[in-house]
Amino acid sequence: MRWKRVLAVAVLSAAGAGAWSITRPGYAPVPDEIARLVGIYRLDDGRLVDLAPLTNAPALRWRLPDGRSGRLIRDADGRWQRRAGWSDAADATAIEPGNCAAPALQFKGLRGERPAFAEQDTRFAGAGETLAGHLVLPRGDAPAPVAVLVHGSEAWSALRHGYFQRLLPAHGIGCSSTTSAAPARAAAATARTSTCSPATPRRH
Repeated sequence: MRWKRVLAVAVLSAAGAGAWSITRPGYAPVPDEIARLVGIYRLDDGRLVDLAPLTNAPALRWRLPDGRSGRLIRDADGRWQRRAGWSDAADATAIEPGNCAAPALQFKGLRGERPAFAEQDTRFAGAGETLAGHLVLPRGDAPAPVAVLVHGSEAWSALRHGYFQRLLPAHGIGCSSTTSAAPARAAAATARTSTCSPATPRRH
């Protein structure tokens, strides 16, 4: 009887994996007003704050290197609603993303600006599938170590949502990420290189 139970579990697991691979969500596009604000910001006191797009909503997640985090959700009036951590509880953290009119993050009374990185997009074939890669290096000519992130095949794009690709270069370490979602990076690159008007948030 034991082998039957094992076989049943194996069949169910395979069926579940197959169903997940068929029904897993695609990489939903990040709205322009969110993509333009994505980046890591260095505050006046030297601390770093990262803004990343959420995987399941048109909103932002801020993170500190010590693990503190929260969500920023824009309401119908264009104001940012703050939520603590991964909960729906209101967050009193004073944080305001930048925009074209004021291109800097405000965090607890401190101003933050995005450091410049050297970035390069790549494409290459692997196991019959075209993969998209993104290399981010700290500025300067000095040699720098590079971390290669192996993301796996989750239902979200490492090139769009992964914050280590900004956190590591901000500490002088290059970062190389790869994903099978080639269009995801293209969308992010478009947002990063397009110009913005004074009435809209600055693009990254």
